[in-house]
Amino acid sequence: MPENKNRYKGDIPDELVTRDYNCFTLALGKLKIPDAVLRPSVNIDIEAVATRLLGKRSAKKTINWQGTIWKSQ
Repeated sequence: MPENKNRYKGDIPDELVTRDYNCFTLALGKLKIPDAVLRPSVNIDIEAVATRLLGKRSAKKTINWQGTIWKSQ
């Protein structure tokens, strides 16, 4: 069984996040991840944690996605 490795961990830079009302888009393809690990047929698991802050109050939302990288058209 192949070992799992984190290829990116940390905050997503503000310039890679766009907002349209309450819908957020993350430009994950622009993160600094080596091209060698993003080859076709690689299985990936993405976990994004968003924290919403309002004064002293906060709420977190976790989104998970699993899939396979396929050759781009």
